[in-house]
Amino acid sequence: MSTSNSNAISSKFVPSSDGSLIYAEAVGDPNKPALVLVPGYTLSTQVFDKQFDDEEMRKELFLIRYDPRGHGQSAKPEKEEGHTSKLYADDFAVVCKAFGVRKPVFAGWSLAAVILADICTHLGPDAISGGILLAGIPALTPAGFTVVPPQVLTLVPGIQSEDTALHKKAIIDFANATLFANPESVPFSVRCAWMGSAMFMSPTVMKLVVNRVQSMKELDEAGKTGKLKLLCINGEKDAHRTSGMAIVEFLKPNFPDVEVIEIKDAGHAFFYEKPEETNEGLLEFTKRMVRQ
Repeated sequence: MSTSNSNAISSKFVPSSDGSLIYAEAVGDPNKPALVLVPGYTLSTQVFDKQFDDEEMRKELFLIRYDPRGHGQSAKPEKEEGHTSKLYADDFAVVCKAFGVRKPVFAGWSLAAVILADICTHLGPDAISGGILLAGIPALTPAGFTVVPPQVLTLVPGIQSEDTALHKKAIIDFANATLFANPESVPFSVRCAWMGSAMFMSPTVMKLVVNRVQSMKELDEAGKTGKLKLLCINGEKDAHRTSGMAIVEFLKPNFPDVEVIEIKDAGHAFFYEKPEETNEGLLEFTKRMVRQ
């Protein structure tokens, strides 16, 4: 593939194994190490604009981002069978195939980090060169959600409610008041765009993407055997986490050598607030993992 047009974003709707269309974009040098970025709950690929716009990232990596099913421009199945663990793994696989990449590094923000478990269960840890949890929830289990503080968990019923007023207030509180360390420093247009992503999801889909069933067995085994290396990047002032180290402590029994980067003076969306520091960490880890 040519590298002459590495600054142009390529976008595709890729059919997954069940026919659902998954929206994906790529930019950068396809001959360089690949990094796949997946946005968190109710949000879409646009959250990673500061990664896609970074000149060094485009030069040194092949960047891919996609909307997980239920989110953004991807398909939004409204039945439980449309949200099986295997389908989430298949979505990742078909996006990688569509852009011609093998063994990329996977980076999931917040809820999207649980896709690592889907990948390990159905594709095996050898499908990726490493995993990055961007303030990621480690698992869709009661234990996994212990890293989320009660004040954020109490917003979830409202986010999923069919009561319009309650739903609207919960989305604003979730996306505006808790994503950023200093929301007023973020342009109003950006906050509107991020919150607007949730309007494309029905309450039914919002419930299904959180309540789907996963197995953690294969992910845990990949950590114990050293087959999967992980990096945790967290914001120092993340209101969505009891602490940055809570995620690390959850993982350590199975991933004793998990790497950690804490971004100072940044919240849950630290990659937007502090892109230079975040991108440096993403770049270094991805290049090192793909070289191994």
